[in-house]
Amino acid sequence: MTEQMFGSRLRELRVAAGLTQVGLAELLTEAGGPDLGHSALAEIERGVRGVGLGEAVLLAGVLGVALADVLADDTEITRTAVELARAERDLAEATVAAGVAQKRRDELAARFAAADAGKVRDAATMERLRDDSGPAGFLARVRGHDPS
Repeated sequence: MTEQMFGSRLRELRVAAGLTQVGLAELLTEAGGPDLGHSALAEIERGVRGVGLGEAVLLAGVLGVALADVLADDTEITRTAVELARAERDLAEATVAAGVAQKRRDELAARFAAADAGKVRDAATMERLRDDSGPAGFLARVRGHDPS
């Protein structure tokens, strides 16, 4: 495999994972890997700079694919690895969105229950006022006047 082929596959996998070169560089640093800045990654992707075996293993791991998927000459394997990485990213985003939506729904349900409980109390109060003094007394009490 040529450096250009490796770089091209690396770029495909990075893009499929939804990462920028800066984002990938940050993940590599967080994983304890070599300090590859975004400019070094750009050189690798263009095939200008080669990578050692350790760097290649770490790049594949951070991108969530096997090194064999990056190195394989079969473009179908590469395409499948890219699609898999994209599907996993989409699933992670959907899971986060579902959690946010569930939290919002729970907040709204609690507000609705509190508002509904308040209505029931108001309705019960109105019913009690109505029963205590008949229609004329009820209207007077609602308006703040005592009918007696």
